[in-house]
Amino acid sequence: MLKRDISKLGSYATLIGMMVGAGIFVAIGEAGRDAGPSTWMAYLFLGPVTLLAALPYIIFHSTSIGGMPGGAYVHISRTFKSPFLGFIVMWLTWVTYLGVLATLAVAAGRYLGVFVGGVDPRIIATICLIFFFAINIIGVKYFDRMQSIMFIVLMLSIVALVGPGLFSVDTANFTPFMPNGWSGFMSALPILFFAYCGFDALAQTAGEVPNPQRELPKIFLRGVLISVALYVAISFVTFGAAPYAQLMATKAPVANAAKMFLPFGSHVVAIGAIMAFLTTINASMLVPSRLLFAFAEDKLIPPSLAKLNDRFNTPHISLIVNVVLAVLLVWTKTVGMLISIAMQATILMYIMECAAMTALPYVNKQLWSEVPYKIKPKWLTLAGCLTIAILVLLYFRIPEPHTGLLLAWMAIGAVIFAYERFMYNRRAVTEFVESVGDVFPSGSDDEAASGDQA
Repeated sequence: MLKRDISKLGSYATLIGMMVGAGIFVAIGEAGRDAGPSTWMAYLFLGPVTLLAALPYIIFHSTSIGGMPGGAYVHISRTFKSPFLGFIVMWLTWVTYLGVLATLAVAAGRYLGVFVGGVDPRIIATICLIFFFAINIIGVKYFDRMQSIMFIVLMLSIVALVGPGLFSVDTANFTPFMPNGWSGFMSALPILFFAYCGFDALAQTAGEVPNPQRELPKIFLRGVLISVALYVAISFVTFGAAPYAQLMATKAPVANAAKMFLPFGSHVVAIGAIMAFLTTINASMLVPSRLLFAFAEDKLIPPSLAKLNDRFNTPHISLIVNVVLAVLLVWTKTVGMLISIAMQATILMYIMECAAMTALPYVNKQLWSEVPYKIKPKWLTLAGCLTIAILVLLYFRIPEPHTGLLLAWMAIGAVIFAYERFMYNRRAVTEFVESVGDVFPSGSDDEAASGDQA
C-alpha cells in the first residue's frame, strides 16, 4: 500500500508546479507571436475554461474513489464500468508524460549548460532524470520535500519579477493589442490551454495524500485559481514592460522584459526557469509511475508494475520503466514523436473526464450519491456539455495535429490491453482448474477404498 506522505504544501507544489512550471517562460513567448499583447487576456479568458475542466476532479475526488491513484483512468473506468475506455485515454496520456519528461530534461540541460559550458545538454538531462528518479525511488516524502523547496524558490522568483514589473507597465506597449487580429488571438488559445494543463498530476498522487476526499477538492480549486493569477500577472508585466516588436525579436521575451525594470532581471528569470523545469520534471517522474501502478492493480498490464519496494514503499519497477524510456527518448531524439500528439492527447483526456462527470448521475447512481456537494444533475450536465464543446473547439484549433500518429498509439494501446486481458483470463482459468483439482483430486481415498473392497 502506498504511503500517504505528501503534505498540503507538496500537493500545491505538485499542482501549481505542473500547471505553471516551464509553461510560464515558454508558452508566453510562443503564444505571444500570435496573440501579441493580448496574451494576458487570452490567459484570463481560459481561466474559467480551466476551472470547468478541473471540475470533474473536484467531483470525483470527493467520493470513495478519490483516494485512489490513476486520475482520469479511475474516474472514467469506474463511472462507465469500462476499463478499456479509461485505459485507452490514459495510455495516450502516459506516453505524453514520457515525452514531456524527456523534453523538459533536455531544456533544463540547456539552461544548466550555461553554468557548465561545453557539456552536451543530453548528458545534463540524463543526470537530471537519474537524480529525480533517485528522489522518487527512496520515498514519496523526499519527493514532497524536494518539490516543496523548488516550488518556494519558483514562487519567490515570480514575486521578484511581478512585483517591480507592475510599476513598470506602460499602457502604450499594449498597442496594437491584437497585432494579428482575432485569428491570431484564437490561434494562441490551444497553446495557452496546454500550458494550463497538468492538474491531472495531482490526481495521480491521491493514494499518497492524507484525507484526499477532504483535501484534494480544495487544493484543485485553489491551485487552479492561483495558477491562472500567476499566468495573467506575468504575461501582463511582460507585454506591458517592453514593446511587442522588441519582445518578439528574442526567444526569451520574459527575460527580455525583465531587463527593462530589474537590474538582475535575466538572473531572476534564469533561476525561475530552472526551478520551473525541475519542479515539472520531478512531478513528471512521479505521475506516469502511479498511472502504471493503477493499470497494473487492475490487471491491465503486467502485475509486476504494481509491486512496491520493500524498503521504500514506492512502485520501483514502474519508476525504472519510465526513467529508462525517458533516457532513451533523450538520446535517440525521438521525443518529438510523442510531443507532437501531447496537446491532442491531453485535450482528449479532459473531454473524456468531463463526459464521465456529465454521465455520472445517470450511469453510476451509487457513486453519484457519494458526492457531498448539493449540485443538481441538470447543472452538472450543462457544465459538462459546455466544457466539452469548448474543448472540442480548442482541439480543432490545434496547430499541425498528428491524428495518424495518435491513432497508431491508440492501436498499440488496444493491442496491449487485449493481450493482457487474454493473459489475465488465462491465468484465472488455470487457477480455477488447479483449485478444483485440490478439492477433487484424482484417485481419491474413497475411490481407493472402494477398489480394495472389490
